[in-house]
Amino acid sequence: MKDTWKRQLLDSGERLIHIECDDQGSRRLRESLRQEVSLGIVQRQEAFYEEMKTAEYLRFFARLFRSACLVEAVMETMRLSAQAQTPVGKLDFSQRRRLAIAREMLRQPQILWIEEPLLNLDETSRALILDWLEQRSSLRVITTTMSLKLLYLLPGAAFTLDADELVELNNEAETLPPHPGDKIPVKLEDKILVFDPQEIDYAESVRGKCRIVVRGNEFISSLTIQELEDRLVRYGFFRCHRSYLVNMEKVKELIRWTRNSYGLKLKTQPDVDIPLSKGRVDELKRLWNL
Repeated sequence: MKDTWKRQLLDSGERLIHIECDDQGSRRLRESLRQEVSLGIVQRQEAFYEEMKTAEYLRFFARLFRSACLVEAVMETMRLSAQAQTPVGKLDFSQRRRLAIAREMLRQPQILWIEEPLLNLDETSRALILDWLEQRSSLRVITTTMSLKLLYLLPGAAFTLDADELVELNNEAETLPPHPGDKIPVKLEDKILVFDPQEIDYAESVRGKCRIVVRGNEFISSLTIQELEDRLVRYGFFRCHRSYLVNMEKVKELIRWTRNSYGLKLKTQPDVDIPLSKGRVDELKRLWNL
C-alpha cells in the first residue's frame, strides 16, 4: 500500500470521494486508512443478527459504540422507522444496506467507508442514498465500487485505482462537432465483427479502451469514444457523459435521482443506468423539445 494513496485520501479537501477498484484494492485502501483514522465500514457483504428487530439491532450498537446519536434519528435518516419492529432477517436487500449505513453512522467515525453504495439497490433506496450523500455537511464519506457507471452517479470527487495509483476522473462531458457515421467494427477474439449503428445500445470508455454494448453483450472497439461520437452522432447518438455515448432510440426514461444526479434508463436493458452529466441535461431537453 503506497503512502501516497493515504495522503491523497486524508489530505484531500473533498468531503465525498468515490473510487473505482476491485474488492482487493478496496481492502488495501481501507486497511491503510484504519491505521490513522477511525472508520465506519459498510462492507460489500454484511452479516447481521437476523433475529433482532431493526430498532433493537441499532440500539445494541448504539450502546456498544457509546453513541451520542439518537437511534430514532438515524432510522429516520435511512427511512427505516416503518421497519423498527421488523426482524432484520425479514428486511429486503436494500433495507439491509441502509441498516448497515445507519449502524455505522452511530459509530460517529472520522470517515465513513462504504463498499458498493448503489449496487443492486431498488430505485427508492438508490435515490435516498444519493440524496443523503449530497446533504451531508460534515461527515466525510469514501466509497468504492467496481462499476464506473454507478461511480459516475455519485456526487463528489471520482477516482480510479490504476497500477497502484489513485487517478482522478473528470466527471464532465465533452462537446465534439458532428461528423458522418458508418458501420462500427469490433473485435471478438480473432474475428472482426461489424455492427450497424442502430444495433448499438451504448458505448463506454474505460481507461482509454472503448467498449460497445449490443443487446447486453460487450465488445472492444479500436475506436476512441471521441471517434465513435464523430461517426454516430448523425444516427441519433448522444454524448451524455465524458465516458458514455448512448443511442437515444434505446432510451426509455430520464431519471433525476437528486438535484445534481441524473441517469438514463434503456428499453433494452432496464437494469442498466447510464450516467448523465449535469451539464448535458439542458442539451438533452432541447433534443426532446422539453
